[in-house]
Amino acid sequence: MPKTISHSSKLEDLTTSYESLMAISTLMLKAHKAINSYIILHLPNANKGDGNLASIFAAINYLLTKSNNLLIILPKRYSSYRGPYFADIFRVTTSRFLLLSFWDGGSKVYSFEPYKYLEFATYLEIKAFNDYSHIRRSVVDKLKFFLFHLFENASHHGYSSDPIFICSSCRNSILKFTITNCGQGFFKNISQFNSKIINEEEAIILALEGNFSSGTHASGCLNSLMIFCIENGGSLIIVSGSALVMAENVNRFSVHSLPGPFRGSIISLSIKV
Repeated sequence: MPKTISHSSKLEDLTTSYESLMAISTLMLKAHKAINSYIILHLPNANKGDGNLASIFAAINYLLTKSNNLLIILPKRYSSYRGPYFADIFRVTTSRFLLLSFWDGGSKVYSFEPYKYLEFATYLEIKAFNDYSHIRRSVVDKLKFFLFHLFENASHHGYSSDPIFICSSCRNSILKFTITNCGQGFFKNISQFNSKIINEEEAIILALEGNFSSGTHASGCLNSLMIFCIENGGSLIIVSGSALVMAENVNRFSVHSLPGPFRGSIISLSIKV
């Protein structure tokens, strides 16, 4: 019989926030080194969830499946539900849980192997903004630019052959994209070029401030993206390891520690549309 590993959260809404990421991180801490187990996130009070969080769950499910684990999400309205379901572990084509009304305003989950730049560019042109026809063309073009460079940076700096996951949501006039990779994270990357950096928090902030250069434009992209999000009424959240950094004002950061480290990094942007 598979072992059951679970975490229950009293959240009334699973949002792109520190509190929700804390719940996800706690589950992953409990599931550390799990094999042949049911990994269950109980959300008995939650009625809705931000659809853009699907890319995080897709990455988690991908990693758990490698050890023959099964991720199960139990929100308020559903007594039993396995999710996400992937037609192919390396090529995410569908996720069953996005069909449920719990996931509000979410797009499909897509995954891309690192360095598949043409495929990712095609996704941006054809699929990423299909459901957001009301957004100004100039804003869409800017987002395409940033998202492409985030994918490029994840490919180059992740040092991993594992897929990169992305999805979006539009809820209460807030458009969100969340891109998640299973690579080495900010600290391992940046500390190679700056020995003064001692933890994930410092590495993320250095990149956001635009003060890091490793022969690419990774840092400049994040700094410009942060400014773009804030100027458009949104925010930028970055998770790497056990650190979460949120930018709600230019170069003013809210920093939180998470109970368990994420493998790789999560970058979630939002703007008002």
